[in-house]
Amino acid sequence: MSAPSGATAGTWSAGVASAYELGRPLRPPVCAARGELGRIWRLDTAAGTWAVKELPVPVEEHEVPGDLAFQFAAAAAGVRLPQPRLTTWGAVPHEGCRVYAWVDLVGDKTGGGTGRETGAEAGAAQASGARPEVGGEGAWGGCGPWSGFCLG
Repeated sequence: MSAPSGATAGTWSAGVASAYELGRPLRPPVCAARGELGRIWRLDTAAGTWAVKELPVPVEEHEVPGDLAFQFAAAAAGVRLPQPRLTTWGAVPHEGCRVYAWVDLVGDKTGGGTGRETGAEAGAAQASGARPEVGGEGAWGGCGPWSGFCLG
């Protein structure tokens, strides 16, 4: 998936905005970051600003519940992170992307947090013994291939 330029960008952003109930797009999406894990597009809509993350590798729907449980548990334990957004029908990945609330990485002013702050929060959450009340691959109870790092 890649956000097109020109007239088709409006169609793409309107489709993403509709699927995730993000509000009417105000302008074409802007590539905010690019790395090994794809691109993140900033999408400004009437309801707010959103991060639309490309998925260079398809995500299987059965992998999503554990991933979401991990993110929600981390947030509940005090780790600041962008809130994932679900589609209107409850899916996470759609058309090769995922959507999150936009967070400017400028520290406490917007709820973002620097890398050092977020790392400290994640460490404190892990040290507290906080674990989600769900099982499955991807939850803190499993963490998949990362279990050695997640559970120490």
